[in-house]
Amino acid sequence: MHAGEPTERIETMIEGIRAVQEWRSRLGKARPFVVTSTILSRKNAHCLEETYEIGRTLKPDIMAVFLSWFTSEQLGKAHQEILRDALGVEAFTWKAYAREFSAEDAQLFTDALARVERKKWPFEHILVPGISVTDVKDYYLEPSKMFGFNRCITPFLEVNIMPNGDVVTCRDYIDVKVGNIGERKLLDIWNDEGFMRFRRLLIAKGGLLPQCTRCCGLMGF
Repeated sequence: MHAGEPTERIETMIEGIRAVQEWRSRLGKARPFVVTSTILSRKNAHCLEETYEIGRTLKPDIMAVFLSWFTSEQLGKAHQEILRDALGVEAFTWKAYAREFSAEDAQLFTDALARVERKKWPFEHILVPGISVTDVKDYYLEPSKMFGFNRCITPFLEVNIMPNGDVVTCRDYIDVKVGNIGERKLLDIWNDEGFMRFRRLLIAKGGLLPQCTRCCGLMGF
């Protein structure tokens, strides 16, 4: 949600949120929580403060502002080389995330966030990933900097299944396929050597691969 969207779309969202809040109030329940999500971009940075002002009347439980998930061509190629050498996999999905941000972009985002940070708001608000506003420039301009997010545990806790039944090691970078639930039991795939090889590779690389540096699974959840 952001103030730069078409008026009718904002009104529809507001109506939906208020309907949930009214239903929750009638039942005397604290849930479901109402969380709005705004992806900070060049198009809406100038009106981020206005978006927060909508929250004064809407009163969500949380307003969340998400920074971009992306990678650089340098990191993507490094990741590609590692998977090729270690697993014989030709990685390509990183290319859909590769982009660069200018110093002007980073300053634009920093200024927008600083403006809302200077005010008090009648709702909880968070920045995702959970870094300080002073770190936002480095987030965009130094994509290898991790801000303490130094280990991905997702392949040890969950599986990701594609629409065709393929089981992949990462829901965002789906290059490494370790089985298909139409052909084998999920538990067998989970414990199979293919999945184990990927986990061992992740451990050998210190808990992260180059693709992980701006992953929402690592830094956002």
